[in-house]
Amino acid sequence: MPEAYNPNSEATNKEKVIAGHWELLRRNKEFRSVSKLWLASEKFRRKHALGPVYCDMQNHTPRCAWDWMLTAKERVRLARYQIETWAWLLDREFNFGPIVCRQNFAAAAVTRQNLRSFVRVEPMRYAPPPLTVSQSWDCTPDEFKRQFQRAYSSAYEFGEINSRLAEIGKLLRIMSKKLDADDPLKEIPVIASFLCEFGSELRNTAEFWKVFKIPRSRVSEKQFKLFLGQINDAFKVDGLLVPTKKYDTHKSYQGTDEDWRWFLMAESRGLDIRKSADARKLAEIYSEDLRQRKMRGKAPRRAVAHGHTGTKFSSRVIKNRRSTVKRHVLAVEKWIRSAYPRRKPDPGSASS
Repeated sequence: MPEAYNPNSEATNKEKVIAGHWELLRRNKEFRSVSKLWLASEKFRRKHALGPVYCDMQNHTPRCAWDWMLTAKERVRLARYQIETWAWLLDREFNFGPIVCRQNFAAAAVTRQNLRSFVRVEPMRYAPPPLTVSQSWDCTPDEFKRQFQRAYSSAYEFGEINSRLAEIGKLLRIMSKKLDADDPLKEIPVIASFLCEFGSELRNTAEFWKVFKIPRSRVSEKQFKLFLGQINDAFKVDGLLVPTKKYDTHKSYQGTDEDWRWFLMAESRGLDIRKSADARKLAEIYSEDLRQRKMRGKAPRRAVAHGHTGTKFSSRVIKNRRSTVKRHVLAVEKWIRSAYPRRKPDPGSASS
């Protein structure tokens, strides 16, 4: 039996998080249920495409996945319906799926009357087969991966934005002076285009970042810690802080490597951890695996092998190991439940 895909096998923390989110999302029962309806009925798709979950600007990933579940022709038909109903996003990067979008004029000039002629949507040439919830991350199309990463991460990199804000401020002042001078160089269309771009950038900044104003001046360490405490509280209120306890966030976020290993083992063998016989079977596999790793010197130092290859494990050992594997499996299941729609993870889901 080939080894199941583990998102923690990706090379970087960023890739692990993105891959992990897809692996959790595609296993979420509610997401799978909606996806089934989405594929079965164009009428449902049209209704759902105008609904709050699909249009949730705080959580783009389900919409990205649904758009890639369509054929290129189906996605084009849906796009045309979105344009007709004013549900099309003017930011091209947030319209997903196997389509190519070409703007006919600047976004700043868009009105309800000319939206239909604003963008031309065409099917992607050589589009890959539609995405399915049965595809693990390593088997999904490259273009979907790029768009899904954008949908999940967008502008989440940490860093100062002072220089960019200063640049935008400077350009806005220049534009205002030109407009105040009655536009002698006839640049209003160009200015309008820049204003629209700046507006989109500032809106995205407010949407995907938390921006705090801290004075750039000398402050005591005590005062600075008070600032950090207020930032911490703001993240807590919005449910954006994940409890990590003694674990590093990237090692435990969305499940540790061991959590996924034993969740995937149970899943691939059809073992239900809530059934006594299945839990025992998984505990036996875990115990034998630990024994073999101990013999090769690859197990944790304090791990006990409990006998030699082929010997049975005592009921006491199996009982303890049942608790261990159950904890691993349940940890991933908690993350699966929190994947759709994305929200604050269940308490304790970050540590196992």
